[in-house]
Amino acid sequence: MKRKRIFPYSKLTLAWVVFLVASYAQVAAAQFVRVSGTYVPDSDVSFLSTVNDAVEPDPVARVETAEISAALNLPIKLGAQSVLVVGASYGLLFADQESNSLLFGGSREFHAVAVVTTLSHRFDDKWSMLLRAGAGLSSDFIDLDVEESFRGQFGAILSYQLETNLRIGGGIFVGNSLGELAPLPALLLNWQVSETVALDFVFPLNLDLRWTPFERLELGLSATLTGDAYQLSPNRGRDAWPCSEEPADFPGTTYDETEADPNRCLTRLSTSRADIGPYLGVRLGGGLWFQVQASVPAFRRFEFLNEDGETPDVGDLELDRNVVLSARLELRFPPRAGSREGGPTRQ
Repeated sequence: MKRKRIFPYSKLTLAWVVFLVASYAQVAAAQFVRVSGTYVPDSDVSFLSTVNDAVEPDPVARVETAEISAALNLPIKLGAQSVLVVGASYGLLFADQESNSLLFGGSREFHAVAVVTTLSHRFDDKWSMLLRAGAGLSSDFIDLDVEESFRGQFGAILSYQLETNLRIGGGIFVGNSLGELAPLPALLLNWQVSETVALDFVFPLNLDLRWTPFERLELGLSATLTGDAYQLSPNRGRDAWPCSEEPADFPGTTYDETEADPNRCLTRLSTSRADIGPYLGVRLGGGLWFQVQASVPAFRRFEFLNEDGETPDVGDLELDRNVVLSARLELRFPPRAGSREGGPTRQ
């Protein structure tokens, strides 16, 4: 039977349109709105699965994913030298999976909601500080466990203005960009190379090299590291094997389903992707921009973990590095000093 693809024939299309229309209606009232959609085509998955009474590679494993995200940020001026930005975001991940395994397969939806505050303070003409803290929930919300789905993030960067067009800095970021809570160094570089060329770099989370030949057009190359750790309801439920014992053994398998197997009780999905590729942006009016991008994952993680954070044989996945397609609609903050009027301020 032919598998139903999640893109473009399912509710993803409708959701994408609804998000675009809703965000466009909010643009007039918000100081910063961003809506984006990302599609990762069908990918072969390499992992071990118990098929025909033997542990061997699953020959039919496939994964197709699509993402929709929306964010709203409101800046609040606290004084001559300080700005507080209060933001909220929502992300939706569709994952369509096909496999012979009982533990891996089917179509799933994962949601991520978060509230983030960012404080920017300038000490003097040279030194400034950026503090960022946020919290939220990431889960499939089928059997929500607030404690297990809680996600936090923190970042701190101290920067120095070397020249009027060059700022450097460093700090730390703690978040789930690698698919689990982990600290990462943060090296910052903001360089307005010329009136039309700029480089924004926050290693290893974001790199953006852009050329703005006209006020309404930008061409660029970006690299981003994104990820999350979703609380997962087991594929067959917590009351079924392997999370719980079954009244009778299943015929045709090597497992004894009358005994629970906590090692294979998958309760978390860890995702991470480092994308790099060119993009094209068009300014629709004011600070409203529309962008399209095609990128290739330099790194991709899609792993199912048990409660101990370990990956059993059916959870260790290696995915193809297919081209990632994305589109974004955003209303940007006023441009930074030294940048072209209406120019981009990608975060």
